[in-house]
Amino acid sequence: DCANAKRSTLYLVTSILCLIAAMCGITSGICFIALRDLDSSSRNIYPNGTTTLYDFSFMMEWASNSLCILEGFIFLCLLKMDYNDITETGKYNSFM
Repeated sequence: DCANAKRSTLYLVTSILCLIAAMCGITSGICFIALRDLDSSSRNIYPNGTTTLYDFSFMMEWASNSLCILEGFIFLCLLKMDYNDITETGKYNSFM
């Protein structure tokens, strides 16, 4: 029943999924670097004179991963705050 779902469980699931997404993003960034280096040097896929710089997309990838990790830790802090509010103090007995 969605109406009776505890907020702490939702925060926990969301934070875990967000951290997994960040780890997958970091892994894809590392693979992206390896493939870029392989394409531009050893296999010579691009014609001579073609620039193969990926600096902008590389920076965007790491910035988005950093924000995703930050968001995951914010969710974990919210989970801790909700746990203290709901179970320890008993302020929100309607959610129990």
